[in-house]
Amino acid sequence: MKACDVAGSLGFGDNVEFGPGRHSLGHSYYVYLLDPDGHRIELLPPPIYCGDAQDEPIVHDLTGISRVTESWGLPPRLTWLTNASPFHGVERTSPTPGGPEPSLEAYLGMS
Repeated sequence: MKACDVAGSLGFGDNVEFGPGRHSLGHSYYVYLLDPDGHRIELLPPPIYCGDAQDEPIVHDLTGISRVTESWGLPPRLTWLTNASPFHGVERTSPTPGGPEPSLEAYLGMS
């Protein structure tokens, strides 16, 4: 949250693309920002998990869960769903329309 406050105070509030929110699995807080070059970066503290090397892996059943990635927070901006950073030799493609949730703009009735 402090990183969001600092980004806002430095004039980068419009660069917040998704978040702040909390991931369902791992329970980590997150915020996704666009850096000055337009690349998406994620600020993510370590997951909240205390385990032992002898513990069995945790397997999550995602059947019937509508919001797998977030336990709270608003939907992502439309740019989150449509923009991708270019990589040399890789063609960018658009995601399939009508994803699992609306964009922030659609959620707020702005589009």
